[in-house]
Amino acid sequence: MYYIDSTTEEMIQRHISCSRLYLPSLRSLILVNNYKYCPILSTAVLPQQMDIFSVSVSPQTIMMLAKSAIPQVQQFSVRLYSCTDVERSSTVVALNYMFHQTSIDTNAMLTFDSPTRSIMPSEIDGANISYLSVRRKVTLKMLMGFMSNLPALSRLETHLDQSDESELELAVPDSVEHPLPPFTARVNYFRLDYDSSTDSIVPFIKYILLRLPHIKTLSSYMTFSKPILEFVEEYKSRYPHLTIVDFILNPVNLWHI
Repeated sequence: MYYIDSTTEEMIQRHISCSRLYLPSLRSLILVNNYKYCPILSTAVLPQQMDIFSVSVSPQTIMMLAKSAIPQVQQFSVRLYSCTDVERSSTVVALNYMFHQTSIDTNAMLTFDSPTRSIMPSEIDGANISYLSVRRKVTLKMLMGFMSNLPALSRLETHLDQSDESELELAVPDSVEHPLPPFTARVNYFRLDYDSSTDSIVPFIKYILLRLPHIKTLSSYMTFSKPILEFVEEYKSRYPHLTIVDFILNPVNLWHI
């Protein structure tokens, strides 16, 4: 395993600025906390196959990596820091290119660790993204967009923006004759965080549950268990997948219907 953080990278650049990083037998590469441009990888010699290729980097490094030859990997992970409106277009193009061109055997993970309002779900064209984590607040519209546009998505973790309460006004069907269509994504683990408990979140969670037929775990520590469990009891005959969901809610740590 080769591990590079920001301090290591700067030290390497000072001492071997005219050299190439030669690692033909490397199995795992983890680059973390690099908020600047990281040219050391632009000419690196890597093997054709690796177990892990994981980078937590700036938009500048993302754009550089998109031009590099990334090996075939078992686990591919990209964590993006601090994307501005000015960088949005080129960063999205680079991300899409990386996920399309890289041969990924098992897991493809994308994490946004910065405000993401400037990056819209419809712009992310990652058909092989299986794990998405958005560590900053997203709107309901954006959240549903990710579920609609990422078909391989199986794990989703996000923080909901509660500033626009009108977005949370969603209704579940009263009639079995008009079931809600499932999302494109096959999400089986969904973690939903938000800042303060409010009844307005409950209809949204109910709505999401009905549109995720593959869901196995719903984690939402700010959501009280009683209204969700009562909802499951009422709708489980029409939506049988609700009966096998593990709920991690508040105030009870774990519920299984």
